[in-house]
Amino acid sequence: MCDAGVVRRLAFLVVLFVAFRMWIAAPAAARTDPPRVVSEFLARDEPRLDRYEGRRVMVARNARFGREAWTEVDVRFDRWQGFTYRVTASGGSGMIMRRVLVPAL
Repeated sequence: MCDAGVVRRLAFLVVLFVAFRMWIAAPAAARTDPPRVVSEFLARDEPRLDRYEGRRVMVARNARFGREAWTEVDVRFDRWQGFTYRVTASGGSGMIMRRVLVPAL
């Protein structure tokens, strides 16, 4: 008599093998084509961004250590200077500022 656990394991391996064979048999293009909505978004013909200005307000919390930090930043992008930012206000944990908020800019 066969053990039920052995039968279940064998059935699982058979299903896994069949699924793997079906995945290999599928055309490579069918596995890698992005969804239609992504293709349409990327194909849009829009003018190139020459300039951007905005304000970011970011908050980060670490519940484990009970610390948080926040910052308000004016950001600017233009074709000639690239991306620049200026911190207008900030507060809280210096560690979170250095490790989380500043790198996120």
